[in-house]
Formats: sequence, structure tokens, C-alpha cells
Amino acid sequence: TDFFNDSDFPGAKAAYERAFNNWVCETGVNWSISDSPTTVDEVAFESKDGGDPVNVIRFDNGSLSDETLGTCFYWFKGCSIGNTISWYVAELDIVFNSEDILWNLGPDPTSGGAFDFESVALHELGHGHMLAHVIDPNNSMHYANTPNADKRVIESNNSNAAKGVQDRSTGSSVCGVPA
Repeated sequence: TDFFNDSDFPGAKAAYERAFNNWVCETGVNWSISDSPTTVDEVAFESKDGGDPVNVIRFDNGSLSDETLGTCFYWFKGCSIGNTISWYVAELDIVFNSEDILWNLGPDPTSGGAFDFESVALHELGHGHMLAHVIDPNNSMHYANTPNADKRVIESNNSNAAKGVQDRSTGSSVCGVPA
């Protein structure tokens, strides 16, 4: 609710939505943002049953280490058909660090030793596309971020990889979940 209402870090929601819309426009992924906030305030790994049907975007409640800017948690479900186990992503929860992080909530260029929130959101949403880290400081999926760095562009290799995952995800149903 706090993230949705933009109350803790005014401007964070708009920065997140810019990153979100960047992925939707670039890859055509059918993600959407609810028109109303959720009262769920835990991520899948915190849940007693190991997951819930709600995708949560929030600032942390002390769950992230000091040096972690954000994390995308996935919750997979699967089923067995014969000797094959098929998996699908049932939930994505994204958590951003709220402890002692100087955030640029933009859209202006980042300066003054701040971390660019939109860049971190773009990176975490890349994980939502099932992309892994790369070793290239100029790439939005680089494993680390630095102050004063704006990485707000989805590189063609990341776009192609995300579209490849999406193509496999829309080809046929998995475990009774429609494609």
C-alpha cells in the first residue's frame, strides 16, 4: 500500500512505472499494474505457505542486506506429466532497499552519489523476465550498480533473451495454466 500510494519515497512509483512500461513496450510482455493497492505486505519466501497469488512491489522491511538495492523474488509452481516436470512462474515479488540508500527518483540524470531507482527497477524487472546477471558494467543486467549511473535502456541482447523466454511461455499451456 505504501509503494502504491507513493508515500515512503515520493516519485518511486513513477520511476518504477517508467521501467515497467519500458519492458512492456520493448518485449510486449502482458504485465499490468493494478488500479488499487494490495494489503499483502510480504514476499513469497516470507509467506507461511511459500507463496500467494499476489505480486508485490514494496520497499523492504529489513529483509535486504545493506548493499542490496533491490531483489526480484520468483515463486515457481510445476506439475509432473510422465517423467517430465514442467515449471511456470506463479508469482514475482520485487523489493527495494529503504535503508540508508540515497535514491534518484528521476527522471533527471543521477548525480550526487545517488543510485538511480528507475535503473534498479529495470534490472529487477529483467529478472522478472527470467534474465540472469551479466558481466558488463554498461549493461542493465550487470550484477552490480554504481552511484550516478543511469541504465534505463534495455539492450538488444536482453530484449532478445526476454522475448525468447516469452515465446516459450506463450507457445502452449503448462500444468493447465493457459499460455
